[in-house]
Amino acid sequence: MVGGNGGQPFRDDDRQSNLRQINIRCAARVDSLQCIYADGSSAAKHGGDGGKDEIFALDLVWIWAGSEIDAIQFQTTKGRLSPKYGGGGGDPTIFRGHDGTRERALMAFTGRSGDVLDSLEPLWSNVRDLDSEHVVVGDTEGGNGGTPFDMLTTVSNAFPFVLKAIHIRSGSMIDAIECIFTDIDGREVRTGRQGGGGGDAHIFTLENNERIIRVEGRADKMIDRLQFFTNKGRASDRYGGNGGHAFVWNPPFSGNDSAADANMSLMCFQGRSAARVDRLAPVWSPDPPVNFALNIDWFEDIGSAISSNPEVAWTSEQNAVNTTLDNMSAKVVWAMQASKSSTITLSDSSRKKIGGKVVFEVSAKGKRGIPYVAEGEVSVKAGVEASAEKEWGNTATDGKTVSRTYTETIEQTVTVRPGMQLEGRAVAYKMAVQDLKWRGKVTVTYAGGGKRTIDVDGTFDSASATKCHTTYETKAL
Repeated sequence: MVGGNGGQPFRDDDRQSNLRQINIRCAARVDSLQCIYADGSSAAKHGGDGGKDEIFALDLVWIWAGSEIDAIQFQTTKGRLSPKYGGGGGDPTIFRGHDGTRERALMAFTGRSGDVLDSLEPLWSNVRDLDSEHVVVGDTEGGNGGTPFDMLTTVSNAFPFVLKAIHIRSGSMIDAIECIFTDIDGREVRTGRQGGGGGDAHIFTLENNERIIRVEGRADKMIDRLQFFTNKGRASDRYGGNGGHAFVWNPPFSGNDSAADANMSLMCFQGRSAARVDRLAPVWSPDPPVNFALNIDWFEDIGSAISSNPEVAWTSEQNAVNTTLDNMSAKVVWAMQASKSSTITLSDSSRKKIGGKVVFEVSAKGKRGIPYVAEGEVSVKAGVEASAEKEWGNTATDGKTVSRTYTETIEQTVTVRPGMQLEGRAVAYKMAVQDLKWRGKVTVTYAGGGKRTIDVDGTFDSASATKCHTTYETKAL
């Protein structure tokens, strides 16, 4: 905890709802603070009524303090920064939600308060992980002119987007900058130009699986120069002039940080701009995903999802006649024509974590059965035919039905007695499962080789035929 010993102690109650925004009153110091939650509830206001109202809708919390809380600043999971609320006094302390194994959400505060906030410490969730999106904002370069911008607001979730090009306008300085992304489906998204129309136009386009892993530049009160370097050894031209001091931006980690086991590369920028680009900070995000592997490790009781009164999926009849005086062996061949379909659908919350509808490899714990549905503790590649051990395939697309038709051939030898007629019948029933709930994990593999595992859930639909059942009767001729 930072700050002084004045005021009365307080501690916000634990809540089941996520923190939605923080209301602050401040001027030369932080006068009061109040937490508002997604379910509409709010904690008590701590502090007095001085200063003016400020609101920041929510990882990192900076607190400047001496004998009281002088200033506070927040950073969200997307790297977005709040203004610095309060004055210029006190020494800064940084509080992180990361506990060494995962990112935790800011939930509330504890501290002391009277007419002002005297001391403060953030309280982090011990039970709720943050979403899979994980970006980091780097150091800022440049001045304080212009108005603030945040290119990350262009996309609701950075996870499924890939930086494909950077547009620059420059002369002796950087006049304007714009980033262009593509999403999982190949759609283009532009951040919009930040800055003015001066200078000459340039574009640095990235190839497939190419990412920017270093930025060099010069800056003082403006951004004077930028140059980009990629994982494929390419470098852009130098855009801008020779003013200001030199700086280098590198990603904060390369696959060894426990917060996100993936290499990071440039996503976009935050900063300030007007007629030119006044200030920039890089936004780093995990390398783009290249593979998704779904492992289903729990299904609800199949009896709650399977349809009753199964329909006949296929039937056939055959006869054999023995007009001799001896027993006859009759060879009966059944060729069952059947079809099968399966659909795996992620829940909306799981789809948001992953970044949209994706194609994934599927495995499940259990015995072979209806595609993807299994029981037991044996881990197998999912999707073996229920009617026979024909490979179904183990790749699925979220929410897309996969259908297959097949022929199952069964040969049987039956003895027909003298003077008798054999009547045979074969039947297979339709086995249907709807909205069967499941839970599992998706392992995401990134272009740089890093991996990340995300808890997911969803529903499963399947329709298939049972194995062919045969019955035989004999009648006198």
